[in-house]
Formats: sequence, structure tokens, C-alpha cells
Amino acid sequence: MIMLWNGFIKIPSDGIYTFYLNSDDGSSLLIDDILAIDNDGNHAPMEIAGKMALKAGYHKIAVNFYQAKGGDELSLKFDGPGLEKLEIPGEMFFH
Repeated sequence: MIMLWNGFIKIPSDGIYTFYLNSDDGSSLLIDDILAIDNDGNHAPMEIAGKMALKAGYHKIAVNFYQAKGGDELSLKFDGPGLEKLEIPGEMFFH
């Protein structure tokens, strides 16, 4: 199974943001068409982090995911200026 989610994320303020992509099996995260996280390969749940300096406002976001055998898992979290690590709330995503 292969899945792709894309759209926009609204970043609340300028700063350095860390994104955490956890998947079983492979996944990747692109922000503004730049590869932020590469968590590719067949593997058990594994979280990979990537940092990006972002300005406040809308940014393109794409999450690619594929599932091979065994369990399936995918989550995307972040932290940044004034934000503790948390799953990105749905109200931050736009099409």
C-alpha cells in the first residue's frame, strides 16, 4: 500500500521547527519541496527527526508512506517556538 498526503501547513511564528515522523514501514516528509525527513525502508516503528527554519505563514507539506508486511503505523509531530512536542493539530493543515 502506498499513500501520499499533501497540502499546506500554517506555521504560527518564525523560528526553528523540529518535525518527528514515525512510521512502520517507509515514509518521508517534504516541506516546501525540500526533503525534511527520510524514514525509508522496511522496518518496525521508527521515529526520525528533522529541523527546518520556517517563517510564519503557509508552507507546502507532503507526507509519503508505504506499508509492506506486518504492522502499520504513521504519525507526524513537531515542536517549535513556544510549542512542546505534539501531534500537528488538524486545524494547521489546509488544501
